[in-house]
Amino acid sequence: MTILTQSWMWVSTAKWPGYSPFDQDNLDAIGNGLNISPSTYQTVTLSDASGDGVISDTDTDDASITTGDRIIVGGVSHSVREVAAYVGSTVTVGGTTYTNVKLAVTLFDDGTYAVRIHDDSFLAGANYNNVTQITLGTFDGVEYASVTVANIDDAFVCFAAGTLIDTAAGPRPVESLMPG
Repeated sequence: MTILTQSWMWVSTAKWPGYSPFDQDNLDAIGNGLNISPSTYQTVTLSDASGDGVISDTDTDDASITTGDRIIVGGVSHSVREVAAYVGSTVTVGGTTYTNVKLAVTLFDDGTYAVRIHDDSFLAGANYNNVTQITLGTFDGVEYASVTVANIDDAFVCFAAGTLIDTAAGPRPVESLMPG
């Protein structure tokens, strides 16, 4: 049974650097230091066709099985060709630069790609509207056969101005709070 999960990604309409449909390993060190535009943020749907909690890739040089898993972006369904992780990535949010962020990259069958903060690197209190810079770190060298849905499904939390947040000093409007 297909399970649909809402998520988000920065989705590029450009081809991955050096992409070749004949290469089983497009995602590699060529992505080290690649800048990602924060303006490409989109909500996506993770379509887990087998209901096993993973989105499997379609390349044939690993243990993945073609299952019909897809990532749906703007109503367009994409097969995932490859999955990679870039560690030591940097993300700038509201003037603060976070280092050592793990970013998941999914390469689609048409050569376009998407980038997502791995949930174990999620930036507490960050909002996608405040992200001003994203740079891939270092390819971790692993040939992943899939991406686990639970690792890329946390949402950016967004509170409207005026929302009261309980603090030790009593309720305060969200815009008056500072990290720490």
